[in-house]
Amino acid sequence: MKHYISNSTKSTVRHAFHPSKNLVIGSIAVLAIAGALFLLLQKSPDEKAEQRSANTSRALGQRAAEEVAQLLGNKGQIAVYSLEIGPRKIPRFAEEMTIFEQTLNKHGVKIAATKAMPGGLNMLMLGARPSPKDYEELLDQAPGASAVVSFVGPPNLSLEDFQKLQAHRPPLIVVNTFVVTSQAALSAMIEAKAVALAFVPLTPSEIESEKQQPKLFDRSYKILRAP
Repeated sequence: MKHYISNSTKSTVRHAFHPSKNLVIGSIAVLAIAGALFLLLQKSPDEKAEQRSANTSRALGQRAAEEVAQLLGNKGQIAVYSLEIGPRKIPRFAEEMTIFEQTLNKHGVKIAATKAMPGGLNMLMLGARPSPKDYEELLDQAPGASAVVSFVGPPNLSLEDFQKLQAHRPPLIVVNTFVVTSQAALSAMIEAKAVALAFVPLTPSEIESEKQQPKLFDRSYKILRAP
């Protein structure tokens, strides 16, 4: 026995397997949105690490500025010893410095003078440090500065000579962004009252123990200060 499909049945089948144009366009749109969300949520490990690094740099710049402003009573001027960097070089450090200055301004503190150590990051990693002469020149450029903030470490002096230099100078705050000075050395300088504050990265074990801290800064850095 032969089975025949009626015209009405054929029409029903055609409609079942040929959805309307609007339905197709809507489905494509939903898939496109879902795909975009997937790509946003599935960043590569490198992209995630880069974003974390950027956020950490901004957190350091902001917290350093807040602590400096608090030290000065949210007023006055500072001198800054920074690093010579070219356009688009070390973008994370550039972001850190931008947030640092913006936060200072927000709290009523101005940067009176800035000196950049020449040679960039390469020279810093090779052991270059601010010379006593350059440090003095920076202070001469900002005679009204109530503090000095260095992102390239303390002047290249022995602890005894550095202590003598700072006896009649504004307090020095060290932001150890590039880890050019050991925590032990900075702790000794703080004990000798040559450095007022130092911002240093946490050790791996400290990072593990502080990973539940709500603020990003506290999960990555700590502040050394006199007891």
